[in-house]
Amino acid sequence: MQISTLPQNFSRPLVRNQPPQPPKNDPPQEPEDKVGSREIMNNLKIGAVAAVCGGIGYGGSVAHSIPYVGPALSGIVGAVVGASAGASLAATLPGERIKTGALLGLVGGAIVGASAGGTTAANVAMGVAGATMPFGLLMAVFSGAS
Repeated sequence: MQISTLPQNFSRPLVRNQPPQPPKNDPPQEPEDKVGSREIMNNLKIGAVAAVCGGIGYGGSVAHSIPYVGPALSGIVGAVVGASAGASLAATLPGERIKTGALLGLVGGAIVGASAGGTTAANVAMGVAGATMPFGLLMAVFSGAS
Protein backbone atom coordinates (compact mmCIF):
# COMPACT_ATOMS: atom_id res chain seq x y z
CA MET A 1 0.00 0.00 0.00
CA GLN A 2 1.33 3.22 -1.06
CA ILE A 3 0.44 6.56 0.56
CA SER A 4 0.51 9.43 -1.76
CA THR A 5 0.16 13.08 -0.91
CA LEU A 6 -1.68 15.64 -2.89
CA PRO A 7 0.37 18.12 -4.84
CA GLN A 8 0.98 21.37 -3.05
CA ASN A 9 -1.37 23.25 -5.35
CA PHE A 10 -4.28 21.29 -3.97
CA SER A 11 -3.31 21.53 -0.34
CA ARG A 12 -3.66 25.34 -0.17
CA PRO A 13 -7.02 26.99 0.08
CA LEU A 14 -8.20 28.45 -3.15
CA VAL A 15 -7.91 32.22 -3.07
CA ARG A 16 -8.52 34.38 -6.08
CA ASN A 17 -5.74 36.70 -7.07
CA GLN A 18 -6.77 40.11 -5.78
CA PRO A 19 -4.55 43.01 -5.02
CA PRO A 20 -4.03 43.56 -1.32
CA GLN A 21 -6.56 45.97 0.18
CA PRO A 22 -5.02 49.05 1.81
CA PRO A 23 -6.00 49.62 5.40
CA LYS A 24 -8.82 52.08 5.86
CA ASN A 25 -7.63 55.33 7.40
CA ASP A 26 -10.91 57.15 7.91
CA PRO A 27 -10.65 60.31 9.98
CA PRO A 28 -12.48 60.06 13.26
CA GLN A 29 -16.08 61.12 13.05
CA GLU A 30 -16.84 64.42 14.77
CA PRO A 31 -19.88 64.54 16.99
CA GLU A 32 -22.92 66.21 15.46
CA ASP A 33 -23.03 68.98 18.06
CA LYS A 34 -19.68 70.41 16.87
CA VAL A 35 -21.16 71.18 13.47
CA GLY A 36 -23.85 73.28 15.11
CA SER A 37 -21.35 75.04 17.33
CA ARG A 38 -19.19 75.91 14.29
CA GLU A 39 -22.20 77.58 12.66
CA ILE A 40 -22.97 79.43 15.87
CA MET A 41 -19.38 80.66 16.07
CA ASN A 42 -19.52 81.90 12.46
CA ASN A 43 -22.77 83.74 13.17
CA LEU A 44 -21.25 85.29 16.28
CA LYS A 45 -18.25 86.48 14.27
CA ILE A 46 -20.50 88.06 11.64
CA GLY A 47 -22.55 89.70 14.40
CA ALA A 48 -19.41 91.03 16.06
CA VAL A 49 -18.18 92.55 12.80
CA ALA A 50 -21.58 94.17 12.22
CA ALA A 51 -21.59 95.53 15.78
CA VAL A 52 -18.10 96.99 15.38
CA CYS A 53 -19.06 98.61 12.08
CA GLY A 54 -22.25 99.94 13.65
CA GLY A 55 -20.09 101.40 16.39
CA ILE A 56 -17.97 103.13 13.75
CA GLY A 57 -21.09 104.73 12.28
CA TYR A 58 -22.31 105.76 15.72
CA GLY A 59 -18.88 107.11 16.64
CA GLY A 60 -18.79 109.11 13.43
CA SER A 61 -22.05 110.77 14.36
CA VAL A 62 -20.91 111.47 17.91
CA ALA A 63 -17.62 112.89 16.56
CA HIS A 64 -19.67 115.79 15.19
CA SER A 65 -19.12 117.59 18.49
CA ILE A 66 -15.31 117.74 18.07
CA PRO A 67 -14.35 121.38 17.49
CA TYR A 68 -13.30 122.36 13.94
CA VAL A 69 -12.97 118.87 12.44
CA GLY A 70 -16.07 117.21 13.89
CA PRO A 71 -18.58 118.00 11.13
CA ALA A 72 -16.11 117.03 8.39
CA LEU A 73 -15.22 113.77 10.15
CA SER A 74 -18.86 113.02 10.74
CA GLY A 75 -19.63 113.75 7.08
CA ILE A 76 -16.90 111.37 5.88
CA VAL A 77 -18.10 108.55 8.12
CA GLY A 78 -21.67 109.32 7.09
CA ALA A 79 -20.69 109.03 3.42
CA VAL A 80 -19.08 105.62 3.96
CA VAL A 81 -21.91 104.13 6.00
CA GLY A 82 -24.50 105.76 3.73
CA ALA A 83 -22.93 104.19 0.65
CA SER A 84 -22.99 100.76 2.24
CA ALA A 85 -26.57 101.14 3.40
CA GLY A 86 -27.62 102.42 -0.04
CA ALA A 87 -26.02 99.44 -1.77
CA SER A 88 -27.64 97.01 0.66
CA LEU A 89 -31.05 98.58 0.15
CA ALA A 90 -30.68 98.67 -3.64
CA ALA A 91 -29.90 94.94 -3.68
CA THR A 92 -33.32 94.19 -2.23
CA LEU A 93 -35.25 96.43 -4.62
CA PRO A 94 -36.33 95.39 -8.14
CA GLY A 95 -33.68 96.12 -10.75
CA GLU A 96 -30.78 95.88 -8.32
CA ARG A 97 -29.15 99.21 -9.18
CA ILE A 98 -26.43 98.72 -6.60
CA LYS A 99 -24.02 101.41 -7.80
CA THR A 100 -26.83 103.99 -7.99
CA GLY A 101 -27.98 103.06 -4.50
CA ALA A 102 -24.42 103.36 -3.20
CA LEU A 103 -23.99 106.79 -4.79
CA LEU A 104 -27.29 108.08 -3.41
CA GLY A 105 -26.46 106.65 0.01
CA LEU A 106 -23.02 108.26 -0.10
CA VAL A 107 -24.48 111.72 -0.76
CA GLY A 108 -27.30 111.29 1.74
CA GLY A 109 -24.98 109.91 4.43
CA ALA A 110 -22.52 112.76 3.97
CA ILE A 111 -25.31 115.32 4.34
CA VAL A 112 -26.79 113.62 7.41
CA GLY A 113 -23.38 113.19 9.02
CA ALA A 114 -22.14 116.72 8.37
CA SER A 115 -25.34 118.57 9.22
CA ALA A 116 -27.30 116.48 11.73
CA GLY A 117 -24.49 114.46 13.30
CA GLY A 118 -24.60 114.32 17.06
CA THR A 119 -28.38 114.24 17.28
CA THR A 120 -30.13 111.16 18.56
CA ALA A 121 -31.76 110.41 15.20
CA ALA A 122 -28.43 110.71 13.36
CA ASN A 123 -26.68 108.55 15.96
CA VAL A 124 -29.23 105.79 15.45
CA ALA A 125 -29.32 106.15 11.65
CA MET A 126 -25.55 106.11 11.27
CA GLY A 127 -25.19 103.23 13.72
CA VAL A 128 -27.69 101.11 11.78
CA ALA A 129 -26.15 102.12 8.44
CA GLY A 130 -22.72 101.28 9.80
CA ALA A 131 -23.84 97.74 10.59
CA THR A 132 -24.33 97.19 6.84
CA MET A 133 -20.72 98.14 6.03
CA PRO A 134 -19.26 94.63 5.56
CA PHE A 135 -22.05 93.55 3.22
CA GLY A 136 -22.90 96.81 1.50
CA LEU A 137 -19.41 98.00 0.68
CA LEU A 138 -18.37 94.63 -0.72
CA MET A 139 -21.47 94.61 -2.90
CA ALA A 140 -20.89 98.19 -4.05
CA VAL A 141 -17.28 97.52 -4.97
CA PHE A 142 -17.78 94.14 -6.67
CA SER A 143 -21.23 94.63 -8.21
CA GLY A 144 -19.75 95.01 -11.70
CA ALA A 145 -17.70 91.82 -11.45
CA SER A 146 -19.18 88.80 -13.11
